[in-house]
Amino acid sequence: MSTIVRNISPFDMLAELRQMAELMDRPFLPGNGNGNSPMTASNASLSVPIEVLEKDGKVMIKAAVPGISPDELEVSVENDVLTIRGELKREHEEKDVKVYRREYTYGSFSRSIRLPEDLDLEKVDAEFKNGFVTISIPRVELPVPEVKKIAVRAS
Repeated sequence: MSTIVRNISPFDMLAELRQMAELMDRPFLPGNGNGNSPMTASNASLSVPIEVLEKDGKVMIKAAVPGISPDELEVSVENDVLTIRGELKREHEEKDVKVYRREYTYGSFSRSIRLPEDLDLEKVDAEFKNGFVTISIPRVELPVPEVKKIAVRAS
């Protein structure tokens, strides 16, 4: 009877993601005939990372929107869905400049989340600070249903 010994090593998610990114870049290595360089390849799409919190009776949605000014953001609520929209534009395109790597993604973005029903959507507030927009919406006090006792009569 043989005993199998396995080394158990901790899983490093970041290392795995880096390895996967390197594998994805391989089609862009020089010499493959497509004219792209591994340093200019980017298939990333715009995403808006958010966190949703509750503090002092308010639901707060904080979204990271670096490179956007407050007047370039559109925040709206329709049918209990909060939507954050905008567009990250390139400042200017210079001629005769070699770009070796570009990890910024430019273009339009939109992020929508469904809101709970017990929020006062008439009192939505949005504040922009240091590349983050924070939307706060107070909860409404739902009336406590009154318990009505019903007399049971004998027949």
